[in-house]
Amino acid sequence: MSLLQAVRECGWSAHLSLLLGSFGALTSLAALTLLATPQRRWVWLVSLAPLLFALLSLGSGEFGVRQGRNAVDQALSITALDAEQQQRLQTQGYSEAAQCRTVATRASALPLLLGFLALGLGLLVLKRPEQR
Repeated sequence: MSLLQAVRECGWSAHLSLLLGSFGALTSLAALTLLATPQRRWVWLVSLAPLLFALLSLGSGEFGVRQGRNAVDQALSITALDAEQQQRLQTQGYSEAAQCRTVATRASALPLLLGFLALGLGLLVLKRPEQR
């Protein structure tokens, strides 16, 4: 399944995950760019922002999964269906709700990778004595 289709199935939670993941990618690039400046000893602090955005993106995806599953359960509790049909609809609804997790995982992968890279490099720069 394509990412675009997963975003359509998930809804606003997927859009929020993509937005937070984009902010995380931009702040991680800013942290890595800060390594080339004289203020590079603050990179470890700036690199916490992409990690926070990535975690918020993952949280938004999990919230979307929970909300989708609640909507499926609520819809199935109202209608009178036989057990087999209800199980089939619940399985389909849960798989659509799980697309929020897929979108959030993909959106937060790059900020997590680059954020941890910037954090590691920032801590190395912090421990190494400055050469003048």
